[in-house]
Amino acid sequence: MKRLKVDGFMIYIFPGVYEPAEDTYLLLEVINRRSLDGLKVLELCTGCGILAVAAALKGASVVAVDVDPLSAANAFLNARANGADNVEVICGDLCSAISQAASFDLVLANPPYLPSEGDRRWSAKPRLLGRLVKEAMAVLKDGGVVLLVESSLHPLPRIKGVKYSVVGRRRFLYEEVRVVEITPHL
Repeated sequence: MKRLKVDGFMIYIFPGVYEPAEDTYLLLEVINRRSLDGLKVLELCTGCGILAVAAALKGASVVAVDVDPLSAANAFLNARANGADNVEVICGDLCSAISQAASFDLVLANPPYLPSEGDRRWSAKPRLLGRLVKEAMAVLKDGGVVLLVESSLHPLPRIKGVKYSVVGRRRFLYEEVRVVEITPHL
């Protein structure tokens, strides 16, 4: 098991779970610029749970969801290891794993965004990103915000009635990774 110290807390990464990378750290930077105290936060595609733990340590009440049982177990371990008792971890498929009555101030996701022939857990399916945006928008409270990571190689689908704003970006050799803030467009 690998260990990383991030923002003053320790993260453990099980073998086979996505290790935080530049995309994760970019979204973490955006989260760290926001006040989360007292907010209800949903993290989809939580992986090892680094973003859920960071949000919880900033005072948010967090629900973290991942379809992969190993990732969900890893996120649970990281929440408990860091005293983030305000993180509930659920193994399930996006928002279908949570109560239909649930609503959130902030939805976070660093989903698989590049098509790949490799491991299904890290490969974007053609409809995954569009479904993720729609489901995230459906659980937002009034005034809520969605923060998602996208790549210039495979941008998020643009959905009518939704406003997209880039709030963080980092350029790499062959792509630009962006954090996109998504809100209802009234």
